[in-house]
Amino acid sequence: MSGTNLADLLGYDSETGIVYWKADRAPGIKAGDKAGTKTVYGYTRIGIAGKDHMAHRIAWFLAYGEYPNGFLDHINGDRSDNRLANLRIASKAENGWNAKKSKANTSGFKGVYWHKKLEKWHAGICVKGKHISLGFYPSPYMAHNAYKFATGLLFREFANHG
Repeated sequence: MSGTNLADLLGYDSETGIVYWKADRAPGIKAGDKAGTKTVYGYTRIGIAGKDHMAHRIAWFLAYGEYPNGFLDHINGDRSDNRLANLRIASKAENGWNAKKSKANTSGFKGVYWHKKLEKWHAGICVKGKHISLGFYPSPYMAHNAYKFATGLLFREFANHG
């Protein structure tokens, strides 16, 4: 979709993160209405001319006049929060570093799991596809502190401690 056409169809409020229709679209869709629907993954998807577009990428385009190169990261982890202050360009790795704790996590702490054989809590991270052990600890809190320290050093502003 060309930028000129996109800017004619949609507007963007960078303070609220809402992308909205500039003109009436169809029965029930009026100018000023919020554009898009939420996906099962929490993103907002906007359909234009039979093709789906991600609202955060449209927001970036409407704010800066160009699509981002690569990934756009939602700083606070909320995929529906498309405020300009919550979006930043990221590499694939950086975007992954800012991921939330997995739903399969049973320790309650990102980067921490119970090592059954040793009967201790293990902290670990993944860097460039390699798993790195951060040690074994008597409590999940201590393991998580090791995780937070390591991710803070390695992932800087993209570190998400879960």
